[in-house]
Amino acid sequence: MNKKLSVSRINLLNKCSQAHYYAYTLGLEKPGETNAQALGTAVHKAIEEFYNGVHNMPHMDTGAAYANEYNACVDAFGTFSLLRDKGLSILATEQEFSVPLEDERISEGWEFRGIIDVVAELDGQLWVGDHKTTRRKWSIEKLSLSLQHKGYELVMPELYPGKNYGGSFYNFIQIGTSKSVPYANVSREWLPRNEAGLATAFEEIISAVQRIEAGEKFRNVGDHCTWCDFKDLCGADYFGADTQALIDLNFRKKDQKIEEGDEL
Repeated sequence: MNKKLSVSRINLLNKCSQAHYYAYTLGLEKPGETNAQALGTAVHKAIEEFYNGVHNMPHMDTGAAYANEYNACVDAFGTFSLLRDKGLSILATEQEFSVPLEDERISEGWEFRGIIDVVAELDGQLWVGDHKTTRRKWSIEKLSLSLQHKGYELVMPELYPGKNYGGSFYNFIQIGTSKSVPYANVSREWLPRNEAGLATAFEEIISAVQRIEAGEKFRNVGDHCTWCDFKDLCGADYFGADTQALIDLNFRKKDQKIEEGDEL
């Protein structure tokens, strides 16, 4: 059994444990990156280089499918960082970690692993940073519930013992188009460290291990099926019978609640 756990693995398990089964139990290869994924990867790399002191990043050749969007992102982030990051001290970029998971409820040998985009210090406090290249900015509520920022903060005491931790921040590189010309806006959200949230994150991680060890394999049909890496293998028909069955199930649950007098 693959005992290397990551935030992305847990997110896939929560989204559809059958897709998790294909990816991690069977170890099936995923198809190549889409243009959107390649753009995100390229922008991440550019920001990493920027934080490592390479401020004069060359533009991408316009022959690439996403070159104009990439160039807009690089220009926007460069300006943003020069104005906003003067007090930010970068300690590490692409910080890898691997922390053993020790709990009597799971078997031995599990590790929580990942890569933190950036670790920075501001006013004597450490902050975990993440970059999001997106069309739509996430809500602060979604961010605060994200296992990513809570899970990464959870491992910081082991990575940087004795340090004072502030929490997490997200760099949003939001892409748009005006009159067929791509542009990008950059913003930042700060999420202070929350001890109750860290305890919740640990329980979520342990729960994921328990579900994996139990062999959970449930096909969850939803709009994510349209871009799932294993949609052809799975054969889920989101636009057909599977979706209708899901709708019927939800209506039956709703009718049952009404009969029981529960609030909707």
